[in-house]
Amino acid sequence: MSDRAEVIVGDVEAVLPVLAPGYTACFCDPPYGLSFMGKHWDHGVPDAGVWRMVCDLILPGGVLLAFGGTRTWHHLAVAIESAGFEIADTLMWVYGSGFPKSHSLAKAIDREAGALGVQSQGANYAGGDFVPRDTRFRADYGYHYAPATPEAATWLGYGTALKPAWEPVLMARKPRTGTYAATALRYGAGALWTDGCLVPFAGEADEGATKAKNRHEAFDEAPRDSHVYGADARPRPNYQAKGRWPANLLLDEESAAILDAQSGYSETKHTDKPSDCGGNTWGGTFQTHRGPRGHTDAGGASRFFYCAKASRRERDVGVPNPHPTVKPLALCEYLARLILPPEPYRDAARLLVPFSGSGSEMLGALRAGWRNVTGVEREPGYATIAQARIAHWRQTYEPCGAEE
Repeated sequence: MSDRAEVIVGDVEAVLPVLAPGYTACFCDPPYGLSFMGKHWDHGVPDAGVWRMVCDLILPGGVLLAFGGTRTWHHLAVAIESAGFEIADTLMWVYGSGFPKSHSLAKAIDREAGALGVQSQGANYAGGDFVPRDTRFRADYGYHYAPATPEAATWLGYGTALKPAWEPVLMARKPRTGTYAATALRYGAGALWTDGCLVPFAGEADEGATKAKNRHEAFDEAPRDSHVYGADARPRPNYQAKGRWPANLLLDEESAAILDAQSGYSETKHTDKPSDCGGNTWGGTFQTHRGPRGHTDAGGASRFFYCAKASRRERDVGVPNPHPTVKPLALCEYLARLILPPEPYRDAARLLVPFSGSGSEMLGALRAGWRNVTGVEREPGYATIAQARIAHWRQTYEPCGAEE
């Protein structure tokens, strides 16, 4: 393997101005500005000045992918757009395992009244007495709170927030100097590798059903005349795609199960063999990860868009990783492949990863086929973890989302 991965320790505002320009793209997970778990590095969303430095380093047409928070992504989008980028899309990473951070109104009212109710196990949500435990960062399900005051009883079952279940991924592009075609040929930047990110069919039955659904009678022989295409006598082939077009929606296992429960199943078959998220090389082909009990040739709507959440083992393989916001490698690999240029450009292509944290975006990029990746991380401890994780994965390939 002939890739180059470098983690530069330092604040992005000090490091970015001294980097040589000419990066093909940027992929990062910047602070959300939520002071998550009291971390000082998450005190604010990077402003337009930071993104202007990023924009100056990227080639014309270069794509920027940046994770954001649901409460602060609008600040991120405005800052990125103000820096000179054009917002191209917003992807949604949907998951089902987030912790509610709600404030129990009943307990708060009792506390302010100087009273204390009784908390016990055995809550029944359907009975209306389900109240999240009054902590800032998690709701302790399975507890019942008996209010001490009438006022608190009135507000029993009321909270202040919903459970987080998705994160946006902003897609922006540095303005082109010409057409898409001219920019791609000159700089090797600006395009999305859709064929490299096709969502695979779940099996032969799924592929056959999809192609049959999109088939038209006498499609190859008869002239076509419609309000969309107009009159066109040219022969057109039937639907022969090798997979589904990549979408701006990605699901984790729990949210996929919820979607499947709503959409219904056609036929479900289980397998004990975990699927491979990236082939057996760094630049392997992305596969939808199903975990140890994945669907094969049938299922619900979730088989169209799927990405597993990072497991504890994936986080800690190679080195213990205490970073609180680790992104799954399957997701990072998929997104990095989406912005990977064609083979003739890859030796020269460079990916910039500011706010690189413990290295998930860098690892995903290397697995996707990027050969030159530069990370910038302010916290020396996280930079050390990123370097150790990269070293481990270089020596031992393991499927993304491996179980604990």
